[in-house]
Amino acid sequence: MSTTVIVRLDDDVKHRLDASAWAIRRSNSFVAAEAIRAYVETDEWQVGEI
Repeated sequence: MSTTVIVRLDDDVKHRLDASAWAIRRSNSFVAAEAIRAYVETDEWQVGEI
């Protein structure tokens, strides 16, 4: 199951996201979801270690 999340990005970040997605032939949504997943996993690990 998935959920839609709306975020506001600075123009520069949006352009960089576009470039990353284009380079790996994936959607912006895929790249953003992977980035958020990685951030959450790292944050959970760090909080768990404190």
